This record gives sequence, structure tokens and C-alpha cells, in this order.
Amino acid sequence: MKYEIRYHEIMSDHILAVPEFSRKEVVEADTQRDLRKYIEKQKDGWGNPFKKSKDKFAGFDYISRAGGIKVKVYKPPKVKKI
Repeated sequence: MKYEIRYHEIMSDHILAVPEFSRKEVVEADTQRDLRKYIEKQKDGWGNPFKKSKDKFAGFDYISRAGGIKVKVYKPPKVKKI
């Protein structure tokens, strides 16, 4: 199954900074376990690892000290042929 992973990171050192969208990627994983292992190996812009969020904190599926990840099933775009 293909998944879209959207990375959000804190871009500044301001005390009230919130995670902002930084990049996305599409990956294919056979199981949820493989997907989780892949994501937990990733690091945010400040070098902190991501961990699974138990209660989807602030809408993120995975969180780190300076960012978050949202994961959803990838749906390829529909292209009209003219």
C-alpha cells in the first residue's frame, strides 16, 4: 500500500513557533509495522527522532521534540486525457 508522509517542522527558535509544513514523500510499505519502522528512523530538522503519538497530538500521527508527521493513504491524481 502507498502512503503519503507529510513532514512538519519548527523552522525558527521563537518561543511561540509552531510546526510548519516542510516536505512530503510517497512511500510503499507492505505492512503498518514496516511503515512505522521507516518513519521512526527519520529525524526532524533539529536531529530529533519521531515517535508514534498515542492520542494524535495536535493532529500528528508521529511527533518529535521539534515537529510532527501526518500520514495518509496515497491516492494517485486523476489525469484527464484530452
